[in-house]
Amino acid sequence: MCLSENNITIITLNSQVNEITIQHNGKIRRIDIPAINYYDTKNNYIRYYRNLSYIVSIYANKKEANIFILNYYFMHPIIEYLKKHMNDCKIIAVVHFLGWCFPLNGNISKLRKIITTKTKDEEENIIYEEFIQEKRYFNQVDYIICLSKQTEELLSSLYMIEKYKIVKIPNGIKDEYISLNKEERKMLKHKLLFRENDLIILYVGRLDPSKGLDLLISSFYNVTAKLDNAHLIIVGDGDYDTYIKKCFSIRNKITFTGKITKENLYQYYQIADVGVILSYHEQCSFVAIEMMMHKIPLIGSNNLGIKEMISKDLKLFHSEDINSLSQLIIKVLTSSNHHYQTESKEIYKRMYTFKEMKNKYIDFLESI
Repeated sequence: MCLSENNITIITLNSQVNEITIQHNGKIRRIDIPAINYYDTKNNYIRYYRNLSYIVSIYANKKEANIFILNYYFMHPIIEYLKKHMNDCKIIAVVHFLGWCFPLNGNISKLRKIITTKTKDEEENIIYEEFIQEKRYFNQVDYIICLSKQTEELLSSLYMIEKYKIVKIPNGIKDEYISLNKEERKMLKHKLLFRENDLIILYVGRLDPSKGLDLLISSFYNVTAKLDNAHLIIVGDGDYDTYIKKCFSIRNKITFTGKITKENLYQYYQIADVGVILSYHEQCSFVAIEMMMHKIPLIGSNNLGIKEMISKDLKLFHSEDINSLSQLIIKVLTSSNHHYQTESKEIYKRMYTFKEMKNKYIDFLESI
């Protein structure tokens, strides 16, 4: 199979269209399928994906070696029907999240305990059933693409998936970094209403406990006690009331931007001195990649999907250690050389470029 000789079709469900629409752009075809209203029952859920498989079979050439890439495990009912209608097709699952991570904050030890304990409470039963459903889905597909090494290991050790089915391909983005000289950076800081000597700590993400923002704000109190010109920028939307109250006594040193455009976000990247990501679980954070692309030293938690993206020197080994986090931030902000910036960019160039991701996808798809 040579990908350059094959066509790609992107199917988008629940699109804002009134009927099925098809668009062509070179060898890429996009099929938009409108959202429909149906009673949310198991039978209707299965019926929906059965009908979807009929639609897909109309637009797919059954004589070709079709490869279907599914992005969400709740699409599992379609697998049986696709294999029925297209005998020689291959189905690949991409793991963007694991359901148990949300209620358990990515705590693998707690999941192991739930799996191995016979007596479970109501919440544990729900988590266990979702785990079993994910496991069934992963066993149904032909191959699985995961975005991190730790997820690759979990699929093998916890979900008991055969290793030959699993391939790791991290996210990647095109390098859109624009280098600013000292004067240009100074002017941009003034434009964004910051002083030239302000030391900028940047957080980008939802205002949510699962993102570790509470820990960052608590540690920032320690940072400001040492560095009076430190300023924390929090980009994203969510539970403003909760977090604004936590910042009350240092509110003049924290900026909440709300949800902003990519253009505005990239301006904040250009003036940031350090980025912080403390999520309890991720797969392969685009925010982390964007920060590294912009040469921002990145401090991160020792948690699922984050720890392998972070430099060893800037990893918070105990995720809730506020003092260690404060010390790491101060260490970066007071560093006199560009070692951390250079290292951050090198990690991006080595692992998270669009070209690297594209080549890995091509190599994998041409091998099956």
